[in-house]
Amino acid sequence: MIFDDVLTNRRSIRHFLPKSVSERDVCLVIKAAILSPSPKNRQPWKFSVLTEEEKNKAAAEMRLESKDKCDSGSVEATAAILESAPVAIAVKATENGYSDTLSLGAAMYAMCLKATDLGLGSLWIGDSDVLKGRSEYADWAGVILLGYPDPHYPLSNMPRNKFADVVDNLVESEVTLVEEDHISDPELSKAEFVFVSYSHAQSDCVKADAIELKKLGIPLWYDKGIICGERWNDKALSIVKHDNCKVFLWYITDESIQSNAVYKEVRAALRKMKKRKINIIPIVIGENVTSLTHYYDILLKKKMFFKYFRYKKYFGTAEKVVYLKRNTYPAIKWHLEDILAKCFALNIVKDDSVYDVIRHVIKDNNAIITSYQTRAEKVEIPNAIMGCPVTEIAEGVFRENQFIKKVILPNSIRKLGSGAFLGTNLMEINLPESVEEIETACFRDCESLESIELPPKITYLSEALFRGCKSLKRIDASNTKVVEMKEAVFCGCSSLEIAILPNSLTKMTDGGFACCENLTTLSIPSATTGVDEKSFNDSPRLERVEIGGYIFEKGVCIKKP
Repeated sequence: MIFDDVLTNRRSIRHFLPKSVSERDVCLVIKAAILSPSPKNRQPWKFSVLTEEEKNKAAAEMRLESKDKCDSGSVEATAAILESAPVAIAVKATENGYSDTLSLGAAMYAMCLKATDLGLGSLWIGDSDVLKGRSEYADWAGVILLGYPDPHYPLSNMPRNKFADVVDNLVESEVTLVEEDHISDPELSKAEFVFVSYSHAQSDCVKADAIELKKLGIPLWYDKGIICGERWNDKALSIVKHDNCKVFLWYITDESIQSNAVYKEVRAALRKMKKRKINIIPIVIGENVTSLTHYYDILLKKKMFFKYFRYKKYFGTAEKVVYLKRNTYPAIKWHLEDILAKCFALNIVKDDSVYDVIRHVIKDNNAIITSYQTRAEKVEIPNAIMGCPVTEIAEGVFRENQFIKKVILPNSIRKLGSGAFLGTNLMEINLPESVEEIETACFRDCESLESIELPPKITYLSEALFRGCKSLKRIDASNTKVVEMKEAVFCGCSSLEIAILPNSLTKMTDGGFACCENLTTLSIPSATTGVDEKSFNDSPRLERVEIGGYIFEKGVCIKKP
């Protein structure tokens, strides 16, 4: 986010959504504090992320200390917020000089600014001062709370002193920063672009989005305060009708529902959509989608509307329409990836590199990849990030990425998280010998994956690990240390012909080879437990296999007497 927008959008948030904050974002907030200035580079700080138990204990102690004091009501409110916040970071002083106090203040402000940049809300708690008399809290300079702002509690615009009231030897410059400094009109005649339709009541949200989308390479146009009237009719409406206007971002709110200007823009876009000359992306600002249904009703009642065509014919009902949600907090960015993906699919964004983004956290001097946005067919995971070896691909990192076909993993990788490659078009991946854990459904529904060599150190095959891998033909785990095969590991692997499991296998859960219609050869220890009648359902070509108390042959299960 542009720095001026971070300053403008930062607010003290006292109501948070019950949504967890990633460890990566917490680390980035603390790193921002570490970069803060301090005289003589004393860096008089330590940081502690409080556990749920520590948060609740501190809140209870605050109530006790403030009891019967004149400010007890304020402290009570602060204690309640502390208990409800997803993350609380205690900022501790290691030095006690006057300049050290200023340094700690700078560090806490940096944390609040970084939180805003990440799309988080923050609150700087000062009421923790009431705990100074207790030894375990004596070094606390303050507490920073983090979380996602609850949109049901509108943000207040706190009044600020005027420049002339606080500066006594400088006259404010008449040159002010305007939106055009960040966002310029695309050259309409040379490139395809996106038009933004919105009510000016949501200018903060739309401006925040526009800045980020421009940074990502999306050429867009929005009216930047043009007043509806003759100038608007000449300019904005003509932009919607322009041949190179290929996407219509439609921000839907209660205010835009009542706006005739927005209605005219939407109507112009709908005319073009009828001729398949534009794509409309509706974005609802706020958590309540009833405004979308309400907007449908109003559009359908407009007399001019029926002159062209029925809206529902092209969008369906309000319940079925594909729309995006946008939080009312300007800094939130959850929906931008979806907008970017839609624009990329329509060739509005030409540069693949905007997708090549690795996000990670550092834990115990190891790097964990938490997100990897890419449109490349071949992905090579780095050996190290910031000098720390990459040891884990976290849950769902590549989930449903339809572009990747080949992945190269470094020898430092020890763990692949749940659903890490679920639903991708993956065709080839190397699993280095360093891999020790492959979690639930890691390769589920990878329908193009034909073969894979399992690493020797794994000790179990997790639930639904290869479920739905329709092209997988052979699996050989004979060199592994697998002792347990969990539920539905190979269920639905319709091309699987040969499966060789190690002698170390002692337990197998039901449904492991169900619907493997081409399976003919299975090598599995006869003493394996946990096998039941469903283990080989709909696997009619399987040769005779005797396991535990069952005999399986050509899709028929016979229980031993």
